[in-house]
Amino acid sequence: MVWRKKRWAALVGMGVVLAGLVVEFGATLAVRPTGTAGAAGPALHTGTGLVYSYAVSVKDFGAVGDGKHDDTAAIERAIHAASLAGPINFSRWSAARGLVVFPPGLYRITAPLKLGPATWNMEIRGAAGPGVTALLWGGPKGGTMLSIDGSGGVVVKDLQFLGAHRAGKGISVNSPTGYGFGNGMFSKLTFSDMGRGFVCGSHSYICSADMTLSDVNFVHCHTGFLTLSDQNLDYLFLRCTAQFCNTALHFHRGGSVVGELFTTYDVHTVVQIDHGGINAGTYCFDGMRVDGDGGHFRTVVLRARGETNVDFNTLDIVISGVRRFPETPAFILGPTANVAVDSSMITGDVAVLAGAKAGPPTWIEFNNCRFREDPRPQIKCGAYCGYALANCVAGRKMIHAFHQYPK
Repeated sequence: MVWRKKRWAALVGMGVVLAGLVVEFGATLAVRPTGTAGAAGPALHTGTGLVYSYAVSVKDFGAVGDGKHDDTAAIERAIHAASLAGPINFSRWSAARGLVVFPPGLYRITAPLKLGPATWNMEIRGAAGPGVTALLWGGPKGGTMLSIDGSGGVVVKDLQFLGAHRAGKGISVNSPTGYGFGNGMFSKLTFSDMGRGFVCGSHSYICSADMTLSDVNFVHCHTGFLTLSDQNLDYLFLRCTAQFCNTALHFHRGGSVVGELFTTYDVHTVVQIDHGGINAGTYCFDGMRVDGDGGHFRTVVLRARGETNVDFNTLDIVISGVRRFPETPAFILGPTANVAVDSSMITGDVAVLAGAKAGPPTWIEFNNCRFREDPRPQIKCGAYCGYALANCVAGRKMIHAFHQYPK
């Protein structure tokens, strides 16, 4: 009997201690950051198991969102508050993340918003719906709107980045050298009226890799998406679009890309690849649609050179006006590029290939494709180049097998 009483007393004591720890832990999460105009909210638990250690609204920190007031400092305070992840974020690999919410509004900023090493797993979220929440650049010409430097696992969604014909970059991402990847998720974003929408990497020692862009739109940008480092690897583009841009996707260095349902309208060049490499030279695009009014130029689908392997599956070139620009081909390939086009619809001039004596030949092949007319006179091959057609429809005729091997 005495033993039972002691056992129950011990169990009750342990329960009291655990309850005290829970209360203390909850109080730590709900602590108000000092020196701020607002408060960090309590931890949020989602149905998927994701934990937001701190959740804040930029308006709680003084942001106005009227398109006139300078909201830069208020947003920075909110980001700082959300980065105080507390004991739940015991390491940068934790599932816990800080959440910064932008209620509906137009938030004018005059300096770059910055995410650094202290903001791993940060999520920045606008209000759902097109055109509901936007950042407006009011800073110096050529500036960057959001700089992610040394921070991984970042999520940005439901925001417009309005460059006002002054911003140089919408989002700039540089992963930490020691860890090498960005591991970011960027969805339902619009980049408009700026030099470059999304830029990855600044030199070859930074990866800025392993990222997904879904439902991202580039409008009136010189370049939509740009990689600069030879270690910029592993990107997924899902249902993204580019309109009225000079170049939609530019891989100066880096690669290993998958694009699903990428659509362009009135874009000069859809994909540009300047270099390749055994680690970065693979690109695959499924369900790409290339359109435009064809009044001033014809779109080039691919400009590529270097050690690259590019695959287009179900490419649909529906741009009108191709007869007005007969000298502009869909594919412009430089030395050692290798391209395969499968189950696609191609109108107008097809390809120009240039090779080099050193290195592999430049090569393009078309499988199960449809052309308005015989494409062979519209494929111009230089030395060290070749092409092949298999089971293609050309007008009313079939080309079952044809090849021109490199000389």
